[in-house]
Formats: sequence, C-alpha cells, structure tokens
Amino acid sequence: MRTVFAGICTLLLLACGETKVDAPGMAPQGNDAGATVQDSGPEPSDGGSLDGGEAVGNADDDGGRTPRDAGRATDGGERPPLEDGGGASHDGGVIAAQDAGAIVSADTGAPEVVDAGPGPCEPGETYCRDDRLLRCLADGDSELIMDCELEGHHCYSGACHPRICGDGFVDPDEECDDGNGIETDACTSACRLARCGDGHVQEGEECDDGNERDQDFCTNRCTRPRCGDGIRQAGEECDDGNVIPGDACTHLCRNARCSDGIVHEDVEACDDGNRINEDNCTNACLEARCGDRIRGPGEECDDGNAVDGDWCTNACQRARCGDGIPGPGEACDDGNEDNDDDCTQLCRDAACGDGFIQNDEMCDDGNRINEDGCTRNCQEARCGDRIIWRGVEECDDGNEEPGDDCTDVCRRWRCGDGIINVRREECDDGNRRDGDGCSSVCRREP
Repeated sequence: MRTVFAGICTLLLLACGETKVDAPGMAPQGNDAGATVQDSGPEPSDGGSLDGGEAVGNADDDGGRTPRDAGRATDGGERPPLEDGGGASHDGGVIAAQDAGAIVSADTGAPEVVDAGPGPCEPGETYCRDDRLLRCLADGDSELIMDCELEGHHCYSGACHPRICGDGFVDPDEECDDGNGIETDACTSACRLARCGDGHVQEGEECDDGNERDQDFCTNRCTRPRCGDGIRQAGEECDDGNVIPGDACTHLCRNARCSDGIVHEDVEACDDGNRINEDNCTNACLEARCGDRIRGPGEECDDGNAVDGDWCTNACQRARCGDGIPGPGEACDDGNEDNDDDCTQLCRDAACGDGFIQNDEMCDDGNRINEDGCTRNCQEARCGDRIIWRGVEECDDGNEEPGDDCTDVCRRWRCGDGIINVRREECDDGNRRDGDGCSSVCRREP
C-alpha cells in the first residue's frame, strides 16, 4: 500500500478531478502500463459530496459512520482516544485511521508516495497522525492535507486545531493540560499545575487567596489562620507554632505572664490567674511561704526575715509569752504555763516578789514589802529575822536572847513582862505589884 502526502494545494487538484501523482522515482501509472488511474478522491455517493478537500459521507449500513467535517472537530474540540492496532475509532462522528504505517515526507512541494503499510482507510475520511492531517483515498492510499504542527496547531478529531490551553496537549509554555476547564483539579484552566497560591481552592486546601501575604485571612500554606500555626496574625501577641500552654507563648497566643492562669515551666511555681497577693500563690507567681514579706494564709504576720526574737516569729506568728521564743519585752519564754519553774507564765525570770513561790522561796506575796508576813527575800516573817513584822512584832533585833531590849518573842522590853532584861532589871516576876519580892519597877525588894 502506498500513501500520498500532499500540501493544501492537493485539495484543489482533487476538487478539479486531477489524477493522483506518484512519488518520485516511480513510473507514471497509466492504462498502457496496466495500472489503474484513480481520481484524487472517491466519487460522490448518495447523500455525499467531495468539495474543496472536505469529505462528507452518509452513514451506510455496514460502516456505521456518521457525517463529519474533515477540517473541524465535531465533538466539541475533545481529542479522540487512539488505539494501537488496525481499524478505525469512532468518537462523536470523527473517524481516525489507526496504524497507517510509518509516514515519511519529503520537502519537495509536490505529492510523494511511500509505503504506508497495511490498514483500513475509507475514501474521503480524514485522520491525524503525528500532528499531520491526512485524507484517505480510494485505493487505500492517503494524502497529506496539512502539517498541523508546522502551522502551530495540533491535529485531533480529524482536523487541525489552534494550540490552546485546554486542548489536552501539553505545549512548551504549559505546565500541564488535562483538556478540561476545572479549576480545582491537578491542572488549572490556565494549564498550570495546581499549587497553593494560585487562587483556586484545591483538595487539601482550606483556602487560597492567590497572594503571598501570610497575615491575611488565608496563609501562604493555604490554611485558615489559627493560633498555633506559627504565623503571628492580627490579635495575637505571639505564635510559636504549638499549643503548649506552659512555654513562652501560650496556647491562646498570648505572651506568657504571671497571673494568666498558666504555670510556665522553669519560670513560675504557681499561677492562679488572679492578682490577690495574700492567697496561696502570690502576685509574683511564687507559692506563699513564711518569710516572703506577704501575709499569706495561716499567717498572723510576715516580716520577711529570719529573726525569731522580734515581734513576728519565724513561724509567721505574732510573738507572745508562752510560744517558747523569747520575744520583745520577755526575760524568758519556756513555752509553758508553769509558774513554779525558772520562767513564769508572764515570761519573767523567777524572782522573789513575782508572786510565785519558786525554788528556795518559802513565800512570795508578789511585793517588795519587807514588814509583812513574807519578806522581800520571800521568807516567812519570823521573830529574829531582824525584820519587824508590822502588826505582829514590836521589835526584832535578830537574835533570840531574852534579856535585851527586844525579847526573844520580838516584844519590846518592859518591866512586868516576865523576862528579865539583864541590863535594865534586877527582877521581873511578870507583874507590876510591889511587896512580892520584885517591885513594880523590877527591883528586888528587901
């Protein structure tokens, strides 16, 4: 089988009924050579005509073909599928010959014939091969109508079509061409590979505003802005890209601060989210403790020092007698209420006159009056202690000698007391009567 390639002018020759031109190097074919001279195209059949290079045929009973235009796609511009192997494929009224053999063309400006190989081809039908538009001739050969590629076109559906985005062919200035106008698949209607930032929301994208501004309503990752996306948006103080509440930027995208209610690791000991300084967590986000200069729960005072003997103890309690800590104004503090030891319940050192009988005291009336029943030495008053017990003793010379001016019962010497004052009396019979041997002036009577 031979294939004839021809230029556009071939169409005109065919229209005028010219005979086919053989390829160079081959003998012209004529009746005397036993060859059959064929017209450039099939004879017009019932309901069909051949005009200006366009073959239009009616459907017949065995071919099942539909009328078609040889120069235009009749299926909306879609490229028909091609199959390996012989035969023809039918798609929307367009019939494309398959496996017509290798096509070799020579740039001679005239039709050339080469061996095209086996393959069915109905006269007048057009088909595409290697971006060339060919027409089937009656003898099974084909002629070249147009080299679509040289014209900057693509050949499909039995016609040359301008190269446009959406024709299903990937041209040099296109990244892709899936032959549809769907914006949201892998290839956009502009024949660009879908990507974040192309202005079309693709599968896997939350948004796509087509710009490179990261701080608007759609990020450069094509996600809606949210706290934790690592992009500081309006209304956020920070955004570290995580939702960890305890680091320098909280899960609410606020700079970590004391009293935000979040305990920040290695920085805060506590955070109760308030500005109350006297509760268990101070306004410095430290746990309340005795000695922090803040009167916290259970504390009566807090002077912020470690001095235990001042007005506020190291237990943050007000100093008091009996707390076991000698505080201001206290001579001692043994932490008990026993008044009989060395420290009284008034936190005074045990001493005579404190009102409490301690140690070697025989009495303690709580005063320093020496002439009452308890001396200032806390001894019970007695005759002979050299202290005149007021209301009881008339004198007390500190001895027990009965013959001096102060008797051994601490009475002043007097005649008639029955006690002889050796320095003043000769006798004393205990009365003041004369004539009994001892006169009324304590002299012996003859």
